[in-house]
Formats: sequence, C-alpha cells, structure tokens
Amino acid sequence: MDLQHKGLRPTRRILRIVMTTAVLAGTALAITGAGAETSPAHPAHAARPTFDCVAIGSTAQHGNTISGTAGIIAPCSGGATVVIQRSRWYGWEDMATKNISGQGWINISYNCAGTGVHDFRTYINAQRADGSYEFHESNHINANCGG
Repeated sequence: MDLQHKGLRPTRRILRIVMTTAVLAGTALAITGAGAETSPAHPAHAARPTFDCVAIGSTAQHGNTISGTAGIIAPCSGGATVVIQRSRWYGWEDMATKNISGQGWINISYNCAGTGVHDFRTYINAQRADGSYEFHESNHINANCGG
C-alpha cells in the first residue's frame, strides 16, 4: 500500500497500529522516562521529547461495581482527572470522576446497578507543564448491570 499516496505518514500509521494493538490487548500504555519522536519524511517536524506522566490500569466488573485504576508516574507530578465512562449512542458519558494530585495511583469505582448493558472504560487526562494534554484509556468491558 502506498501510504504517501493516501496522505498518511508511515510513522503515524505504525504508531496507530501499535497503540491499537496495546489497547485491544488490555495492556497499560504508560511509558516512563523520556525519548524522542522524529518524522524523517517531514523534516519540519524536528525531534521533540515525548514522555508519559500518566498511566492507566484495567477496567473490571465485580458484581454491580465497575472499577479502574490510574496514576501519575515519576518523575512527573501535578494533577490529573480520572473518569469511568460508559458508551452511549451519542458518545462516552462520565459516570464517576476523581481528581489525583501528585505521584501515585488511585482506584475509582461506579455502582452500575439497574443501568442495563453498556461498554465501560477508565480514562485519565492531564495537562503537561508545556500546555499540551496527555490522556490514556483502559480496556473496554461489556458489562450487564441488570435493569
């Protein structure tokens, strides 16, 4: 397939495939430390440091409780928002929200009793010192909560 002809940069396509595979496998997408990302096909995009300050665990169902974990990892600090969301026909709906401050992990849960069958995920979002945003989502689970 000619990726350039389709307007895609090969480096972005490979990254999308790797990230999608990691999400589907239910693995955490956190990468600690610092690295560099380059795009040889586009020299205007000079190397810039990339690092993850937030990490996401798995979303699970235990009875009528949907739970997830997320955290801020070293060497980063600051704050982030952790949310359990359920899928609706119009998009993702926030069901439970917690703020985290400083390094460490938190648990978040939502009592889904009587809400029916939905897909759920845990999501973390943080703003970096440079103003950019970083987010990760967990695995998606299909949960029957009765109703």
